Amino acid sequence: MTGSPLRRLLAPVVIALALAGCSATNPIQTDKGYAPSDGVRAQFGDIRVENLLAVTSAAGAAGALSGALVNSGAADVPVTLTVGSSSQRVTVPAHGSVLMGTGSSTGRNIPLPTVSAAPGALLDVQISTPTQGSLDVRVPVLDASNPQYTAVIGG
Repeated sequence: MTGSPLRRLLAPVVIALALAGCSATNPIQTDKGYAPSDGVRAQFGDIRVENLLAVTSAAGAAGALSGALVNSGAADVPVTLTVGSSSQRVTVPAHGSVLMGTGSSTGRNIPLPTVSAAPGALLDVQISTPTQGSLDVRVPVLDASNPQYTAVIGG
């Protein structure tokens, strides 16, 4: 026995609506901001910090910072990065960016005489500007023996 023509027409519509309802309740990951990298992100006034991390071979050894500083403002911004007693000042141009790490041909080297944390740990970094005060972030420390990061410390 066959169903009525109306049932045969409505069945695909009901199935399609049921399946559409399933996907409507699932969260979409690309709608949520996240850092798809090894480093951390931070927003600091007009300055955005992207993929900030430290690289060293061992706790107490020399290392370097790697990442990017992006300025969305209309004026150049001097940014000071402080790790322990070591400070480096970088001027980020208006509507521009500065790449940090010798692994980049356009990057600015940010050496650290000693890194107090071992690879796999977190390191405290203070980011400051003359007009916006300071922001403390904890960045991951990565192993310089990883080929991806060897160039960051000039190895």
